[in-house]
Amino acid sequence: MDLLTAPPTLRRAALAALLTTAACLPKLAGWAQSPFPVWFSALTIALTSAVMWAFVFAWEKPHLGRAPFDLPRSRNLWLAATGFALLAAAYRLLVLDPALVANGLVIRPTSAAEWAAAGLFQLAFLQLFLQFAPTSLCARLFRDRRAAIALVVGLGLYTSWRMITRNDDAPSAALTAQILLGRALGDAVAVAFYQRSGAFVAWWIAAVLHLRHLVPLLVGG
Repeated sequence: MDLLTAPPTLRRAALAALLTTAACLPKLAGWAQSPFPVWFSALTIALTSAVMWAFVFAWEKPHLGRAPFDLPRSRNLWLAATGFALLAAAYRLLVLDPALVANGLVIRPTSAAEWAAAGLFQLAFLQLFLQFAPTSLCARLFRDRRAAIALVVGLGLYTSWRMITRNDDAPSAALTAQILLGRALGDAVAVAFYQRSGAFVAWWIAAVLHLRHLVPLLVGG
């Protein structure tokens, strides 16, 4: 707890939470279905992200052997991460996304502004919530990288299951299995990269994956 409440940790977490909240504002402003005003959602993100960033800054370096924003110098690591991201993006673009859209499970961005807002929200908050903070927490509690992978995969499966079951018309069993298996495998590989190399590689993988949503906008499909 001393590391978590140390003044340098709290200062870094507060600054990171401010940047996270600012990056999320375009998404929150365009969220027409939100039951809360923008200021309330922004305050909630600021407070929760400050706590999660404190986990990251306090525990990653002593328990994972690297600071969260260390920039990897290994060309092979970057090539491997890029290859994984391109393969995952191609699979989702060509196989999974059309099925999800047809079943009403996802809504593609309809403009460059929507695409940019969704991307900022993904990189600033969802990565922190679904990957960075759980990895840091598991590194502190269990000192076992496999536990972090299991927790991150579990969170991803839960969010995917909520997406699947939010509509009255459930997708086929085959599509459900495809969604869950793809999510589990993708999250396991992504968090393994993050454990080894930190935030910049994780953001790069997520950015390449998000770029696929530009293709329907550019081709008008």
